[in-house]
Amino acid sequence: MSMQETAEAGAAFALILPPEDPMADLVIAQVTAACEGATLTVHDSLETAAVEHAEAQLVLILPDPTEALARILQNTGSCEAALTGWKAVMAPLLDEVQRHWQRLWVLDARAVAAGDPEALALFGAAGEAAQAVTLPPQPDAMYMVLAGVLVAQDAETGRMAADVADLRRGGGDEVHDLDQCEAALGHFAALNGVVEALRERVAELTLDAAKAEALERQMEAAEAERTARDAALAAALLAAQTEQAAQADRLVAVERELAQVYQSRSWRFTRMFRALRRS
Repeated sequence: MSMQETAEAGAAFALILPPEDPMADLVIAQVTAACEGATLTVHDSLETAAVEHAEAQLVLILPDPTEALARILQNTGSCEAALTGWKAVMAPLLDEVQRHWQRLWVLDARAVAAGDPEALALFGAAGEAAQAVTLPPQPDAMYMVLAGVLVAQDAETGRMAADVADLRRGGGDEVHDLDQCEAALGHFAALNGVVEALRERVAELTLDAAKAEALERQMEAAEAERTARDAALAAALLAAQTEQAAQADRLVAVERELAQVYQSRSWRFTRMFRALRRS
């Protein structure tokens, strides 16, 4: 069935929405109103919808690749995780699209959620604009810009995003707001200054850490020197105390020997002769 054809009365539609799409409820409401009288089923897997509803028109709703990548990036805070997560979903989905291309419509999520007449006309609606609705906000502009950079820099992501962009149909609003993007770019430029200041601060802290480490080594060397000096002084003091004790012991022995001499009979007997000799 061509995208230029519209649904016939009593037609059956199998609507495929990406898991956890923030616009899912709005998309379902708009499509339900547009295909009144038709059979509508909702799935999160294209392959499952194709197998379970062999006669139904398959309708795949896809968000803008940059917006989808930015939303994952905002939730994870990691460029690598965002790229891996988005490609893990889109790679098998694009393979399924190739297998079921003849039965498939691919529409822009924001266009359908906003009630774009051109998109809803495919379901048999009269073409009038649907009631105005409030769409979920886009991810922060900073993440949108960063997601655009990731799409441009990663070859596989860029190729898959181009394939998705070619598949999506429907008017919808431009997903990039120029003022927001310029503000985000200005924010990135300011971040460059912050990063440079942080680098300088890190260099200062590194130098301070090196100085502190050198001072600590000097203190350790001084402490080791003091410990060695204290050990030498203690050894010298112990040797002096040992020598002093030995001298004291010798002095006591001499005094004891002298006392014994003074108390001997020969000393007392010769005392008068010593006195005459002195006189």
